[in-house]
Amino acid sequence: MIIHLNELTSGSRVYRGEDPPDIVDVEPGSGLRLVAPISYVIKATRIPAMLLVTGELASRAELRCVRCDTPFIGEVRDSQFERSWELTPDGLQWVRSMDDDPVEEVMDKKVATAKRPAVPASEGRDCVDLTGDIREAMILAFPGYPVCSPECKGLCATCGVNLNEAACRCAPPDDNRWAILNRWAPGSRRP
Repeated sequence: MIIHLNELTSGSRVYRGEDPPDIVDVEPGSGLRLVAPISYVIKATRIPAMLLVTGELASRAELRCVRCDTPFIGEVRDSQFERSWELTPDGLQWVRSMDDDPVEEVMDKKVATAKRPAVPASEGRDCVDLTGDIREAMILAFPGYPVCSPECKGLCATCGVNLNEAACRCAPPDDNRWAILNRWAPGSRRP
């Protein structure tokens, strides 16, 4: 998605559309695979010496349940997408602003803090390409522990059967944590 700065002389503009799912190009087998286009609703606001972009991104992905190991299609969403750029002193080049957290560098047992340098937003000076930012946001939006449904029963720890599909005949494991207390009867000696 590209925002042309000449379309934003002042005020805001809302962009709605879709990017192809293949912009999230990760290694095969990584578990990060989108199966639908990335839809976006983005509001770009140009204020003096700054461009603020906020919005929402959503897509559908092929996920694997961490409880029952079943593949399923789930939603991947970033409802707080936000990026900002500031105008450089020459008034022509827009740069992507980096986070304000200091970067710690350990050199000779001394800690030095420094800001990361700003990087160009695009090769052209009249537009901002959000493709890399959308890619990054969607990768970070993948759930860490995807579950096919909140009611998922998972797998049997003994035989491995999917408890959502079949009942298990395994005996529950003995819980011997309190067995020593059974030997304590009123009036008996402690072991």
